Amino acid sequence: MKAVFFFDLFIMVFFFSCVQKGEKNVGEEDSLSLPTTVQQPDRMWLSKWTPHDIPEIQRMYGSIISLIDQNKLDTLSFAYNCKEEKRGKVTYYAKEDKLLVIEHQYNEYDHYEAIDRYYIQNDSVYFAFFKGTYWSFASGEGVTKDDIKERRIYIVKGSPIKCLEKKYSIHSDSSENTDSDAITNMEVDCVSAKSIDVPFQLLKKYYKHPTSGCLE
Repeated sequence: MKAVFFFDLFIMVFFFSCVQKGEKNVGEEDSLSLPTTVQQPDRMWLSKWTPHDIPEIQRMYGSIISLIDQNKLDTLSFAYNCKEEKRGKVTYYAKEDKLLVIEHQYNEYDHYEAIDRYYIQNDSVYFAFFKGTYWSFASGEGVTKDDIKERRIYIVKGSPIKCLEKKYSIHSDSSENTDSDAITNMEVDCVSAKSIDVPFQLLKKYYKHPTSGCLE
């Protein structure tokens, strides 16, 4: 009987030892699911890791905005004029020669201006922000109206996974225009990946190779 008892005891100890070891391994894998640099918000850009869902995209975006606000990124910009029909300025934000953001501000003809921003990790866009403003004369002498549309696009592995849009207007003679931050974003059908990647690739081409003419 004693032999049987000690044998059963040995089996139970072995079993619980394996379970505890397995639980420890699971915990270790969870803690290592993101690279060390990604666990440090101000150093996320160093990693070859790219965001795989909206919370990770927001985390990466917040990290880059913090670096911009603290003037910790290198900037390079140039202005261009395309036959007086379109003119603008392109600004590149980088760290240790790694391109992190492209900002494109431009005007087309007389009544439209826009700003496009592409947030980049490992040469791929993971978030894009577009804001377009079309202005026109409203009723009243010298009164103008700005019709504004903002778009926010979350991108994973080159494909948009969530697209938000908000529209609002600003009248030059009004002191009660709605604060844009108070307007709720509406989820809309996502644009095609090509409509984001084509202009992004065009702008990236001029990084360190500026032009004063048309972007083509």
